[in-house]
Amino acid sequence: MIFRTSLFAVLSLAFALSAHAADFQTYQAADVELGQADFASATTTQGVANRFVNSAGVAMDPTTGKVFVADSTNNRVLRFSSAAAAQNGANPEAVFGQQNFSGHLPNQGGTLSGTTFDTPGYVYVDSSGRLWVADFN
Repeated sequence: MIFRTSLFAVLSLAFALSAHAADFQTYQAADVELGQADFASATTTQGVANRFVNSAGVAMDPTTGKVFVADSTNNRVLRFSSAAAAQNGANPEAVFGQQNFSGHLPNQGGTLSGTTFDTPGYVYVDSSGRLWVADFN
């Protein structure tokens, strides 16, 4: 799926990650903000479903259009329904690495396991729709 004139911003504190089409123009405004209520907000509360504390990576599933964001400080990866349906401050539809959207402790406050994260960073979705996550700790 190719999005031609859309620019999606994932903001956290003082940096931004952007995914954009080939026809992106310098200084083009973003269409949607994920991780904050709007473009003027900058809250960093841990364990809130639609807020990022430190977004480190973003990827789109080429088979479904779902968007994945690594929220490193909350030790989770969030899945959003689709880039096409994204709205400012949208709630994610799923969380990986935590038992629920309010969880934020590394390894869910316990020991390392196959269902937890401790500072996930880069995310990638391959052509078969498999999600790959680089977990830094």
